[in-house]
Amino acid sequence: MKVLILALLIVAPAFGQSDGKKIEKWTPIAWGKDDLRVMHFAPETIRRNEDKVSGWTRFDFPNGSAVALPGTDFGSIRLFLVFDCAHNRAYSYEALLYDRNGKFLKKHNDNSSIEEKPGTLSWAAFEYLCERRTSFPTGPPVLKPKT
Repeated sequence: MKVLILALLIVAPAFGQSDGKKIEKWTPIAWGKDDLRVMHFAPETIRRNEDKVSGWTRFDFPNGSAVALPGTDFGSIRLFLVFDCAHNRAYSYEALLYDRNGKFLKKHNDNSSIEEKPGTLSWAAFEYLCERRTSFPTGPPVLKPKT
């Protein structure tokens, strides 16, 4: 029985990671300043394992990504993320880039990590998925001014 559970814990996240293009149901969870960015997550892809939560997220850039990410030009990015709730970190393993019309552009193996901090766009998703808050935010987060 322990072997079966261990196998499921290994296979389930890997299976979830491979379906990023097929996801159709997204739930908005955070908005950037002036609605230049919107973050979503796919509820059916969320998997929990102790202090780790994995699943697909999507960032939309209605005016193109160059507004938020200079030097780029895409309409949305889908990221398979693993949130480490105990250490306030998010690990990105795969990124799928789409143009502003929803056409798939390319897949990028990301393999990066960031420290999640209050005042960032992804903090709202981190708080909710790590069960630090019980409801979705009702509007954009208050972001720290750039210094």
